[in-house]
Amino acid sequence: MMFAMLVGTPPFETKSLGRTYARIAANEYDIPERLSPTAKTFIATLLHPEPKMRGHLHQPGHPTDLLSQSFFASGYWPRKLPISAATQPPVFQLNDILNDNVDMTDHGGKGFNANHVSNVNVVNSVNKSRTSLIRQKFSQMFSSSNNHVQTQQQQQQSLPPPPQYQQHHHHHQLQVQYVQQQQQPQVVADQLIFQVIECLENWVAKRPLPMTHLNQFTNPLSAVPLFVSKWIDYSNKYGFGYQLSDKTVGVLFNEGTRICQSSTTAIMESNPDTSGSDGCCYEFTDARSKSVVWHSSSPPPGIDLGPRLKLLDYFGRYMDENLAEGVVASLTANQIRISTRHRSAIPQVVRWTRTASAVIMELNNGSVQVNFIRDHAKVVFWGMGETGTGSEFETGNSNQNNNLFITYMASDKTPMTYNLRLLPRLMVTSADSPLFVIDQKISQSLEVLRDLAENLNNQQQLSD
Repeated sequence: MMFAMLVGTPPFETKSLGRTYARIAANEYDIPERLSPTAKTFIATLLHPEPKMRGHLHQPGHPTDLLSQSFFASGYWPRKLPISAATQPPVFQLNDILNDNVDMTDHGGKGFNANHVSNVNVVNSVNKSRTSLIRQKFSQMFSSSNNHVQTQQQQQQSLPPPPQYQQHHHHHQLQVQYVQQQQQPQVVADQLIFQVIECLENWVAKRPLPMTHLNQFTNPLSAVPLFVSKWIDYSNKYGFGYQLSDKTVGVLFNEGTRICQSSTTAIMESNPDTSGSDGCCYEFTDARSKSVVWHSSSPPPGIDLGPRLKLLDYFGRYMDENLAEGVVASLTANQIRISTRHRSAIPQVVRWTRTASAVIMELNNGSVQVNFIRDHAKVVFWGMGETGTGSEFETGNSNQNNNLFITYMASDKTPMTYNLRLLPRLMVTSADSPLFVIDQKISQSLEVLRDLAENLNNQQQLSD
């Protein structure tokens, strides 16, 4: 059952009944590479050929106690889940994860931020409560009805409540709203580029350390941010079209305006306070950065957006029919999807540029994405300015405490995410090592971003 829930198919199933029985007898099964190391270890324990080694549910402290494995002791334990989580992977706010000091690595290390250094006891207490809650749930399944009631009462007295589904009340449809682009304090585009460059320069300037300095921060995080999954350059006539990983579609027109479309569900995932109804939401931003947001059932009055809406639909259909996904969806299926703050109803690309070696895209959620043309790899720098609460954030040194995450994506590999502020630079010589790839892509990204910054400075001087 656990294998089927994680993979989607039973472990021994084949098209032939005889072959299926043969695989069961030989304990022959394949675990997909996309599963996390903790999930692979857990499955191997459950399907161990020796029955005594398959684990126990009611023996805390036993070497094969299933509920003590890292599979249950790591990962994000949200307080609430949106209703849409019943049909699609939920999206979590980065600030919530930073504040909760959760273990987000696949190897049992704390890599999301440095708060765990001062809050290890809190994290351990949460993990123990979580394990106790799961253990009691299993006990209820195998106990009598009287024991079930008693266990449930004890649970309510001693343990925090489990995750609940968060009900979004759709009393009001999305109405036409006129909003200014500067709704929330955010890093402006040029400032964002220069801050990312500064962080990358500081990292490259580090003296490489021997491999003996491997620690929990060198394990990739099991998380993936919002990113541009498809794009099309039609700037010789209309502009730049793109599709985000949440299926948002947008166009940056040559005259400086932009328009995008997203499902209402996707908007509520990234902003739980938003109320709306099923359907699509649109946002148009003019050249003066004034935006209008409307629902598909209530188009904005007095604004003729017909031609732009037709082009938006054309770009969306073209990308769906002709462009492959930049990252195979199954490779991110077991990773937590993270959302960061953005300055609009719909997160969107606000600027792009193309060089001989890369396409650079800036989103209004504080992220910069570099798509390398030669190897089709993607690097996303994100989380700038998003900080959690904790003792080390009370020092007043905001620059030191700003997180900057880097996510590396290749079309045939599971995305890798690291907190660049905590990641040590090591003397890696193996080209197959993830840290070698990250080091290489950081240097390449720094080169193209420096060229972009130089062009921005030249344009500023010309305008002055």
